[in-house]
Amino acid sequence: MTSYDPNYKPKRVYFLVGQKALLTRNNKLLLIKRSDKCSNPGTWSLPGGALEKDETPESGIKREIKEETGLSINNLKLIHTVALNEKEAFSDKPALLLVWAGRAKTEDVQLNWEHDQFKWVTKQEALKEESLTKFNREFISKL
Repeated sequence: MTSYDPNYKPKRVYFLVGQKALLTRNNKLLLIKRSDKCSNPGTWSLPGGALEKDETPESGIKREIKEETGLSINNLKLIHTVALNEKEAFSDKPALLLVWAGRAKTEDVQLNWEHDQFKWVTKQEALKEESLTKFNREFISKL
């Protein structure tokens, strides 16, 4: 054990807070494909995004889901958290990623400009998707 230092001040580390949602309906999972207007275009992903100032995590993920897919969700539950370094977070800061699972009230997806395709797939089909990041693959495997 080290001795007490009255001048010790912990180094502050600031994280971005990102969120992803595993949305299911009729035993299928929603994947959305990033458009050319976004980073990582052409890759399949999960709905989600950054938590905004003065937002709770639950209200933030509901907002992101609505913005990106037009869907409303039932039974939303936080199922996983992971800390990412700057490289993994594609950022100049590390990130804390919150992963949610929920059930979509309908299959009527209405994409915004961030995505140009969607598909409802089984867990096995999703895990075969080559363009998924290792983290999205890890999250899907938890279903």
